[in-house]
Amino acid sequence: MAYWKKLLIGALIYLILGVILVYVIPAAFVIYVAAIAAIIAGIYMGRGTTSMKGAIHGLLAGLLGGVIAGLIGGFVPGIGVPLGGWLNSLVVGVLEPALQNPWYALPSMSLVGIVFGAVGGFLGAKMRR
Repeated sequence: MAYWKKLLIGALIYLILGVILVYVIPAAFVIYVAAIAAIIAGIYMGRGTTSMKGAIHGLLAGLLGGVIAGLIGGFVPGIGVPLGGWLNSLVVGVLEPALQNPWYALPSMSLVGIVFGAVGGFLGAKMRR
């Protein structure tokens, strides 16, 4: 049961840092803030484990936090459009500005969470206890 509690706390770290900072950071930098939040959540998850377990635990925390943040962003468009980050920029650059979609927050936050959560988990496992 302790692992699930740690996983939930790691996902909440990613979720809270990612969603709360949308209101503070300009929209152009939100994807970088999400990456930093995923690394912090991964470091929390990787502490006290081996390198591989730390990376996997960080990946899972990033995935869970990204899915939750993406679902929240989909239902709250004011949060979701900035969290959609690079996917919104890609689609708007190719098509037209009216196509910004808050539901792009789900794949965007999940992919960022998976990659940078795994990196953070690996780094957390390498830190001294």
